[in-house]
Amino acid sequence: MVVAHFMAVTENAIRVQLPGGAIYAPALLEAAAKTGARSGLTAAQATTLTTLVRAALDVLNTVGSSPIMLEMTVQDASIAVKMIGKNAKKPTKKALKGLETKAAGHTDSYSARVTKTAFTVRFDV
Repeated sequence: MVVAHFMAVTENAIRVQLPGGAIYAPALLEAAAKTGARSGLTAAQATTLTTLVRAALDVLNTVGSSPIMLEMTVQDASIAVKMIGKNAKKPTKKALKGLETKAAGHTDSYSARVTKTAFTVRFDV
């Protein structure tokens, strides 16, 4: 069983922060899946949520992000997701294009931003 190093639940946002690495990916995926199921998303939206979180995690782990924060804000009929990987190297253009392709047509909005200290992915399902 994986225990989160930091977990906060507020009125509108759910945040889970764990060290990077493949060992912690299942815990972040489970948090996304349970939040999607409890929020009243359609089956297609819930599938999109877990698919995009998995794809973003793959990119965040390949660039050496640690820690990784997953923040989900449940709205009326959607979930806004923000994933931040700190201390990351710059992802490849191919990895960014792969994320963009998976998000295309399935999300209301999508963005990826790279800074010197973090890699941030945002999308609305």
